[in-house]
Amino acid sequence: MSPTQGMLIESAHTRVLRVLVTSIGIGSVIFTLLGLGGIVEQHSWLDERFAIAAYLLFCAIPPVLALVASRAPVRFLRVASGVHAIAALLLLALWYPALGDGFTSTTSVPWLTNTIAVATCTAAIAFPAIGAWIYLGVVAVVAGVLRFALLASGDASTPIQDAIMLTLFSIVMVSLVQLTLRSGRQQDDTLLAAQAEAQANGATETLERQRTRYQEFTRDGVLATLRAASAVGAAANHDQIQASAHQALLKMNDLRSENATGSMLSTDEFQALLGRAMADADAGAVSLGITVSDPRIVIPSDVADGLGEALSEAVRNSLQHASTANGRPVLRRVRASITSTGVEIVVNDDGRGFSLRRINLDRFGVRIGILQRVNALPGARASVISGRREGTTVFLSWNARQWSEATSASAPTPITEVVRHAR
Repeated sequence: MSPTQGMLIESAHTRVLRVLVTSIGIGSVIFTLLGLGGIVEQHSWLDERFAIAAYLLFCAIPPVLALVASRAPVRFLRVASGVHAIAALLLLALWYPALGDGFTSTTSVPWLTNTIAVATCTAAIAFPAIGAWIYLGVVAVVAGVLRFALLASGDASTPIQDAIMLTLFSIVMVSLVQLTLRSGRQQDDTLLAAQAEAQANGATETLERQRTRYQEFTRDGVLATLRAASAVGAAANHDQIQASAHQALLKMNDLRSENATGSMLSTDEFQALLGRAMADADAGAVSLGITVSDPRIVIPSDVADGLGEALSEAVRNSLQHASTANGRPVLRRVRASITSTGVEIVVNDDGRGFSLRRINLDRFGVRIGILQRVNALPGARASVISGRREGTTVFLSWNARQWSEATSASAPTPITEVVRHAR
């Protein structure tokens, strides 16, 4: 993966689905073992090819899915679960035609019927909610008809009772699967709402900081110009006063809070901001190395704030979570590069790392403080590369050209132009 690409973290719904597929696979093995006596007894009733197909399609698919559930694509898990559910229904419907010539009648329940609840669970994984309930109803009817066809007495009460019991048990299983999947979706919705709130709060804080800087400069710049104008001999200093006022207007245009991208920081100011970010993280012995190849570049204040906050969060996360189990000292490095094309920041440690696939919901610092915060900025990118016992590397970058292209369409009219046309 490219360092400038955002790392995708799996949703709660996806993680819940993987756990359910694994659980269904384990449950299918238990059901098969419990019904092994019936499977052996009824093997001689069935056509050999049909029996083998039943073992492979019905008994083998769920355990295989359980083995690959943690890494396989979600689409594959859904499709394979759908194949299992449809195959189970077809096997149930073809059970009676597949009986051998020597079979007469029996009171034994087909082993497939005893374990068909596994198929209703895979149907709940593969199909929409209404589709899973329709599937459950069809399976109950087919199972009842098959049970009736295998009886010589012609008494329908037993097949009806079996179908009702199967339906009730399957309703419980399907409901549990669907409720669990729904809880995963609700967690995702809650997380999205929290991210949106955090973004709104971050934007508000950035705007307030810009307004404060604007107000401070306005006060100092205007007072300085007024003092120069009111000084003795001010008429002789007309050119100097005019130049001072012109520079003040230019700076006010840069700091104007009407557009978040209007405030720009020099390389010196940006380096000072990064230093404050390290201090905010209580970095201590962690050193910050900065190289500047083009001191003329300027960085938008919202981008600088976002990069600084992400840097602080990355260092703070490393200090809190990177320590190793055996107490080995963790090496941490923070490097920043300012070039004519933009900014690159790398935060690296050789600590214990963590699994990005199974990142906990409480790690909002990674989700929002780093990835969401930076990737929402024009021209900025953030990514995290980590693995258990492999350390963690955080990449932060900003591209000046991409930022310019993204913001040029909404560029405001400079204050100096407004003043000039008002004269």
